[in-house]
Amino acid sequence: MTSSFIRSPALLITLPLLALLATSHQANAEIYKWRDNRGVTQYSDRPPVSNFTKVTRNEMVNALQTKDLCTVGPIQKSVASAKNLNTFFGFTVKKATTTNFFGIPVTQAASTSSFITNTANTRPVSAGSVTASPTSSPVSSARPAATAPTVSSPATAPVTSQTSPLGIPSTFNSGSNNITVFGIPRPTRNSGSNFFGIRPTQPAATAPTAPVAAPAPVTAAPAPIIVPPVQVAVNTPAPLPVISNASPNLIQVGLMPAVDISKNMIPSKGSSTAQVNATNTQPGAGSSFRIVCTPSHMSNDDPLVYPGQQGAAHHHIFFGNTSTNYKSDLSTLSTIGNSTCAGGTLNRSAYWTPTLIDTETNTPVIPDFSIFYYKKNIDTLLVAPPKGLRMLSGNSKAVTESEGQGQFICYNSNVWNGWKRNMSSCEAGDTLFMTMEFPSCWDGKNLDSPNHKDHMARPLAGQCPTTHPVAMPVIIMNLEYKITQKNQNAKWRLASDNYSSTLPAGYSMHADWVNGWDENTIAGIVKNCINAGKDAGAHLLCDGRILY
Repeated sequence: MTSSFIRSPALLITLPLLALLATSHQANAEIYKWRDNRGVTQYSDRPPVSNFTKVTRNEMVNALQTKDLCTVGPIQKSVASAKNLNTFFGFTVKKATTTNFFGIPVTQAASTSSFITNTANTRPVSAGSVTASPTSSPVSSARPAATAPTVSSPATAPVTSQTSPLGIPSTFNSGSNNITVFGIPRPTRNSGSNFFGIRPTQPAATAPTAPVAAPAPVTAAPAPIIVPPVQVAVNTPAPLPVISNASPNLIQVGLMPAVDISKNMIPSKGSSTAQVNATNTQPGAGSSFRIVCTPSHMSNDDPLVYPGQQGAAHHHIFFGNTSTNYKSDLSTLSTIGNSTCAGGTLNRSAYWTPTLIDTETNTPVIPDFSIFYYKKNIDTLLVAPPKGLRMLSGNSKAVTESEGQGQFICYNSNVWNGWKRNMSSCEAGDTLFMTMEFPSCWDGKNLDSPNHKDHMARPLAGQCPTTHPVAMPVIIMNLEYKITQKNQNAKWRLASDNYSSTLPAGYSMHADWVNGWDENTIAGIVKNCINAGKDAGAHLLCDGRILY
């Protein structure tokens, strides 16, 4: 028993806190947080020499939930503070005669493999003064030009499984102790088209050579960037979903559309290998790279905004990394999971956005095509995004046209009806395009920020602001939906549209991205394609190779 307990990282990480909480006295302490020279978050009751902050209640809850916790020595009782740690942490521990932590269960996730290519049925807050800049319409030269916007005490009897309204275990049987974490138990619930005339680039008629096992190293990448530790983001409490007793799979939050999660897409297995070939196809003139990533899976998770909270968010559709869920360690995403992107595990990035919901049937709508642009939108040499960078773009709280930051358009036979901040009804034969552009100027210091936006900015007058001086490729998410009947999308709404259904859909459009690229591959794309002024089409690496 002791041996198995010692081998459990999750238990070792939380043991100092649990030991602290198990005391029978009214322990009082000031808790301090800082980062050591390896970038690891440390906690103790004595501050270091410098660069420390006092820990807030929300931050300690977030650290405990996400296992982002490392204490330096035991946290001792202090008579200098009037704070009760039971109140400070928001937890209540009922102690028996013997303290025992060996009964806490630990589970691990499984993984899958193999790859399904481009198939339709395969599966924070606002940035304040930052305003979405116009988005350049990703139209091929064959198309006409278009102006595009751009806790309570536990029960006496042992409890083995209770969950909070967020789906998080709230009470554990810990030997002779019952530990209540959140104290609000509840029953567990179940939980080939073209794009603007651009198709994925195919190799020339000559047969490709044998697959290349791994990408060639880049010899002259932009100046190296020292990546600092990730800031600890605030784990915002999630709104509670309304679950129908008659339809347990029907979930609704606020005024957002109800979603029947039994109709979620079948998750894609994705590719478990790197997929790259030699090619004779040459890139054109331009400064862009495109990659197709088919849908991976759907869920109500959001590992960026609600880390550690299963099912806490509105409904999302995910692309790229198949392992992305509420438990994901976003700093190691490039090393785990399969991928639904061309190139397989060379691009384990995660992209997700609120799902379009057909409100007549409560069915999530799967896009017919999904492609992601990496482009140059500033007149300077760009650097590749650092490993583990993550960001959120758009305004999930928007309820008006002026607050919206996404873009929608109906397109048919070279006729455009104009980009809008909301989703208008399309005609039969149209293609509905939904676009979200990410900011491309980084502060050069933080891989994340509390609202997942402040460490990034958009160019101003063609230059990155001095507060965010590092220029990277702008990433643009483009989703395509084929309209087969007039007004087919009239009843479609974004899963995040938390306002009256009498108003146009789409104001709350937003998207999340976490960098999971193989570092050599993305550095080569930036150097050989984008900075070299080449248009890589879809999947060309501009070095004689192509992703597939």
